Amino acid sequence: MVQSNRSLSSSSVSGEINLANIDGDLLDSATRFSIALKKIGYDVLPYSDSTLENLSKVAQLKKEQLISDFDCWSQWIEPLDPTKSYENEITLLKLALEKNGFAADEEFIKQISKDDIVEFYNEDMIQLFRSFNFYKITGYSILDISTLEWFKLWERSQQVLEGLGGELMATLAEYIPVKSFDTKAYTVREIYNSSNSAAFKPRASLLTPVKLGSLKPLTTSIHRKKGFICTSKGEVLAVGDGAKNIQYI
Repeated sequence: MVQSNRSLSSSSVSGEINLANIDGDLLDSATRFSIALKKIGYDVLPYSDSTLENLSKVAQLKKEQLISDFDCWSQWIEPLDPTKSYENEITLLKLALEKNGFAADEEFIKQISKDDIVEFYNEDMIQLFRSFNFYKITGYSILDISTLEWFKLWERSQQVLEGLGGELMATLAEYIPVKSFDTKAYTVREIYNSSNSAAFKPRASLLTPVKLGSLKPLTTSIHRKKGFICTSKGEVLAVGDGAKNIQYI
């Protein structure tokens, strides 16, 4: 692990980078999370060269939130039986929903299939959780995904974005326990060069939207909080130069 307030030099990093206390704590937490993920079958780097170079641009409140999230997720994962991948994903999803004050309809939960990538968002379209099996189809590190905006990491067609946006907004306008997506399978391409010690090899993947539904708040209040949940299937189509030749669907 990277120690707080020390000069960092590693095979995954070019040169030395001086870290503030909170940056060292963040890298420690990301490393612990990476080790926990590997235990349940997801081999992902905690951070990349670019992450380290850009840590100073990440707001302190964001860093504090990430440390809290990574430590929480590690605590959830570490006791799990690695042979029960589907059960683990459902357990982690329910813990994440409860932590964020939401519940999904039981009919939605029943329709989650093995290897489904599950995500849920609040009414401001901010992603609150994505199932960890997503790391199977990405070459990015934990901190790449956690500190950079989606549009800096991936590209997909504007038509797909508009179609998905319309369907997702419908789950906020009225309560929908579960329904199938109308949006068909589409391709996404990794576009951010994270500059790991080995040359970064971008991936192009096929994502197939499966189900979506509204979330229910666990508590009642004057402002009834809203959110939505969705599932998709992911498949890597090409890695490296071949990814550049994949056409958008």
